[in-house]
Amino acid sequence: MSSAWNRFLEGRLPDRTTAVLDAYGRIGRGILADGLADNALFALLPALLLVVAVGGFVVHDPAR
Repeated sequence: MSSAWNRFLEGRLPDRTTAVLDAYGRIGRGILADGLADNALFALLPALLLVVAVGGFVVHDPAR
């Protein structure tokens, strides 16, 4: 499967993109993907909580 994919991409990607994909494959994809997912979660969760908190101050109940 990998060789078929490489043959498909051959000549279609710029050299820089190919170099990045090769480096990504050499360093261990699972570890990198896990680190990116953890960083995204830990960055987005506090941001979402901040948006909800600010929204709670901005949108107030007129019945109060």
